[in-house]
Amino acid sequence: MNGTITTKITIVAIIGKPPVLLMAGNHLYTGNTYQGSYSKIMDHTREIPGASIKPSLLYSKTYKVVATQFWFAKNHATAGWVGAGTKTTSRQTLPELLNKKVVV
Repeated sequence: MNGTITTKITIVAIIGKPPVLLMAGNHLYTGNTYQGSYSKIMDHTREIPGASIKPSLLYSKTYKVVATQFWFAKNHATAGWVGAGTKTTSRQTLPELLNKKVVV
């Protein structure tokens, strides 16, 4: 799809005991300069109960790019188990310059 950025929340595999709850999200940011300030323009979050957590589960959300700007994403996931606490992972992509004709 031209001129869009699609974020995805995907369960690829389950190793060990499945969690009772998974909270995951992607946050999309945009700015006019590489090292300048950025604004959050899209939240894509899901709270997935244990019974729904299965490999190949996929949620996606698309944002239409309307101008040439720098973009980056922050991603996070927190899984919880009864009696075993939680585990959280997160990452952030580097800014990329994109326009309305670029596919990401």
